[in-house]
Amino acid sequence: MDEQVQMTEEQGSAEPLEVARGELLAAREEVAEQRQRGEAAEQRALQAYRRALLAEHRDEVIDELVQGASEEELEASLETARTAYQRVAEQTRQSAGVTHVPVGAPARQSEPPEALSPLDKIVRGLRK
Repeated sequence: MDEQVQMTEEQGSAEPLEVARGELLAAREEVAEQRQRGEAAEQRALQAYRRALLAEHRDEVIDELVQGASEEELEASLETARTAYQRVAEQTRQSAGVTHVPVGAPARQSEPPEALSPLDKIVRGLRK
């Protein structure tokens, strides 16, 4: 009989322990969900801040270089993106100044074809 009383007492004390474990697990899950929601909200706010930075500095930075996991990192990468943009723009200006692009059609020949001999017409035709 003492054994049955002892088993009943152990079962009685085990039930509150199991309930407490269940509550602890539920609380941990709730904390994890809240943490995930908080991280998602933080990511959305960071993306909005990045979009605002890009809009403010349009045509001054290379968009792909503006990145980071915090506002400070985004602002620091903004300087890198601005420097890279300026370097690329300067290289483009320099290479555009070197390239010679003819304007319009070539100048007309000084002699009209009617004034040339047949042999000169053939030579001119073969040159083109």
